[in-house]
Amino acid sequence: MKKATLLIGLMLTSIVCAGPEEDVYKAKAAAELTQIAVALQKYKQLAGMYPTTIQGLQALVERPKLQPIPRRWMKLLAKIPRDPWGRVYRYKVDEGKFSVWSTGPDEQDDDDDVHYKRTKTEQTSTQPPDPLRVEFSP
Repeated sequence: MKKATLLIGLMLTSIVCAGPEEDVYKAKAAAELTQIAVALQKYKQLAGMYPTTIQGLQALVERPKLQPIPRRWMKLLAKIPRDPWGRVYRYKVDEGKFSVWSTGPDEQDDDDDVHYKRTKTEQTSTQPPDPLRVEFSP
């Protein structure tokens, strides 16, 4: 009985402790997504468009080799960070708008993902995102 009580106590402690750690990971992912979003906006200012989905975020680190190859390009990030769970950030472009996100702790596209969301001001502006006013969905 004492072993079962101890085991349940340890399990509950690990569940309670996992919550704040995930919040820290999600906050870190949101900050990195903001850095990536700022770099994507700068890329668009230089190239006139976002990197294609196929070119991906690597276009922020090295000049794309696939069409369309921008005439004006500069290295905008030293490297593409991995999310706090050690995986690559996802990226796609659709109808001139980009999406960038982390699949979260389970590596599945579902409810625990961390997405970069442009603020309403950024949606109508051509200026880079303001990292202090970013919104993210847990």
